[in-house]
Amino acid sequence: TSMIIAAALIEGATFFALVICILLATK
Repeated sequence: TSMIIAAALIEGATFFALVICILLATK
């Protein structure tokens, strides 16, 4: 179960970073 949670956290962090990059790029 912990592996699934860790994978979800990594996936969420990656998606969050991608959104931040897009927002910074469009400014």
